[in-house]
Amino acid sequence: MHEQIWQGRIAAPGGVSGRTGSVDVSTGVGADVGADVSAGPDAGVVGVVLVAGVPGAASRPLAIVTTEAVVGREDDCDVVLDSARVSRRHARVWSREGQFGVEDLGSLNGTYVNRQRVVGSREIVDGDRLTLADVELQFRTTHAGAIAGLPRRPSPSESRRPQGATEPMPPSPAPYPVVTAAHSFVPERPRPGLAQDLSLGPVLLMLLAAVAGALTGQALGAGQEGALALAVATPMAVGMLAFTTEGRPRLASVAVLTLVAVLLTVTGVIAAELRLGRPIVPWATSGGTFVSPTQIDRALGHTGLPAGCGASPTMAVSPARGALTAPMWLNGHCFKAGEMVDVSLEGQPLVSVRADDNGMVTTAVALSPDTYCPRGQCTLVARGAQSLREQGATYLLSTTRQRSGA
Repeated sequence: MHEQIWQGRIAAPGGVSGRTGSVDVSTGVGADVGADVSAGPDAGVVGVVLVAGVPGAASRPLAIVTTEAVVGREDDCDVVLDSARVSRRHARVWSREGQFGVEDLGSLNGTYVNRQRVVGSREIVDGDRLTLADVELQFRTTHAGAIAGLPRRPSPSESRRPQGATEPMPPSPAPYPVVTAAHSFVPERPRPGLAQDLSLGPVLLMLLAAVAGALTGQALGAGQEGALALAVATPMAVGMLAFTTEGRPRLASVAVLTLVAVLLTVTGVIAAELRLGRPIVPWATSGGTFVSPTQIDRALGHTGLPAGCGASPTMAVSPARGALTAPMWLNGHCFKAGEMVDVSLEGQPLVSVRADDNGMVTTAVALSPDTYCPRGQCTLVARGAQSLREQGATYLLSTTRQRSGA
């Protein structure tokens, strides 16, 4: 690319021409600016508008910006551009308190800084490329003493600038991005990450998935291990579908949210079962959804049994008086203090009662008229829901005798 000088006027590819006048370096006053070059907090530093991509353009700037310079197609602009696609008053380059910027003056084809469209005004720095329609300029900052002067302004008879209305730019397959805020870029929408995913909504979603997996595992009879496995697998599967970026799961978010959901589920369920003294789901057959109270006690070295109790509790059934449907009295001892004790007859649940602080159980047991006991012997079994300690007592229907058996 070669710069040409024609009658004291800079002409470069793209149709760039400079304003007339010159700059007196000793006073710092330019014919196109009319301001003190040394003014401002950074004394002696001014902005200059140059032809982009032309060797030696820095020695002959199109305009010196100490307060402002208007760029456009009109003769009275500080920088006159010979392009029909440049608006008559296209943009304004300004200086204020040591900072520089560019403002689009409502041009038809737009003003761009480094291929980003300006709407309103934005700051520019040394080296920025300014594109006005189809003309490219460059903005630089320099010391006032390094500027030799501005080219002579051509007379109206010398001007070859297109007249009439501004021509629109042809459609572009890749338009420049738009900067909508003054002195700033349009911020890109933040990509979702771990910080955004660790909020109440995602945590609740994963927590519900973990609870649903645990309940499903117990309902399927998978036991404690199966309930725990499904409590982990279910929220992980939900997270792989729910937390994705561009079709790919955010693995860090899925892993952390799954861990949080499983910890909350396991600790919450165990605490509730310890408080209730029984599993929170009626179909749990292992004494607890994830872990039984007995396993917790053994891990902690606690038994929770009254002093003097053996390996099994004791139980006695008082004989019924009168009709067969009259209640029987069950007395048990050496269960865990405060736990629920379930009493069943031939595998059929009859009643549940809570042991007192001494691990004792006393309750009435009624038999229905159609109760059938093989060979006239009915075996009642009491089983502690937490300790899993159980004991049976056989009741002889034909006599008042009873004998205990494990």
